[in-house]
Amino acid sequence: MRFLKFTLLCGLLLSATVFSAEKCEKRECYALHGTNTIVISISIDDDGYPQPSLLETMSLHPGEKIVFAGPEEFTIFFKEGKSPFKKSEFNSKDGVVVLKIPEHLFEDNRFSEEIYRNEGIIFNYGIRANGKITDPSVRIVPH
Repeated sequence: MRFLKFTLLCGLLLSATVFSAEKCEKRECYALHGTNTIVISISIDDDGYPQPSLLETMSLHPGEKIVFAGPEEFTIFFKEGKSPFKKSEFNSKDGVVVLKIPEHLFEDNRFSEEIYRNEGIIFNYGIRANGKITDPSVRIVPH
């Protein structure tokens, strides 16, 4: 069963790398063409730091998903007490974290001022693995 999960995860990562390489070389990355999903692979560099395949800002819409796939154990956490979710920390399960942006995020009063000023919301998050942290950001924009 673990072998099957590992094989499926490797296939997902390889296909995501092939299909998303062009889009994620830009300053911003969007959902894979024809899907509602961004796939971010996380590797570990020679110094033990988690290195996501995208360090630039991701742009997502409510209802879209981010799939983080990497080492067996890592954590995605939102910083500064600001998260689009009810909680701010997500531990991987079998090397994967899937986050779906809430459909009604733009109705949340916590973000109304930022939505008005910036026409979107920026969330700073971090990736923790091996006791080390890397921290890119994600931008949520209305449809």
